[in-house]
Amino acid sequence: MIDVQPKLFKRPKVRQFIAATTAIIVAIVAALWITVAIVNPGPPGKIVLATGGAGGTYHALAQTYVDELAANGVTLELRPDLEGAATMRALLAPVATEAQAGIVKGGMASSLQGRYSSPDDRSEHARETLSLRSIGRLFDEPIWVFYRGAKHARSLSEFKGKRILVGSAKGGARLVANQMLKANGVDATNSTLLSEDLSEDAAAITSGQVDVAFVIAAAETPKVQKLLRIPDMFLMNFAGDAEAYVTRFPALSKVILRQG
Repeated sequence: MIDVQPKLFKRPKVRQFIAATTAIIVAIVAALWITVAIVNPGPPGKIVLATGGAGGTYHALAQTYVDELAANGVTLELRPDLEGAATMRALLAPVATEAQAGIVKGGMASSLQGRYSSPDDRSEHARETLSLRSIGRLFDEPIWVFYRGAKHARSLSEFKGKRILVGSAKGGARLVANQMLKANGVDATNSTLLSEDLSEDAAAITSGQVDVAFVIAAAETPKVQKLLRIPDMFLMNFAGDAEAYVTRFPALSKVILRQG
């Protein structure tokens, strides 16, 4: 009788093979664990979010995320001191230590390109598109343009030569206001553009210190409600130009405010 069993499968050799294979697998698993847990541990479970002001809508919204993320093991740290351009600078830093995310007004990136942008602006925009990612739009913010005068204005171009409050230098509202004014031929060469936010009591425009004020805020904001109730205060009606604005500036959208 012929023994057809190969010597390879005799029991002592099998045990040696299994032992060697097991040792190799254990070594591979250990190496992977060291790589994942020590060399590249992954996210630390903390996100720093720039919210653009302690008393604003963005910060109030961000506060609702704190408990939701904590329930999933993520700590959310809010940075209300970073807003507008400061938020963009923090996100574009080589090492994002100040903030990993931020809530900003739509149009901040698009304001750095197009006909009215400088070469430096366009270069900055190109860098942003490579470095930043947008989660998406959160909500619409109305653009209110309040003004005083003898008649209703039908276009922003009628504000040439006026004193116009466009928003603070560090906020995002100023960028939006300036690009809208530039599209109508209104700029610092023919008008007085004041880089300040309208205070909650709206004193600058109610006292006559300025002629026009841009406000980007929710309808229930105290200063908006106050201005809507002043008899001789006008509110810009964009009905005639709305389609042109949303075509020219993709970050803008048209919302119809119904009477009453």
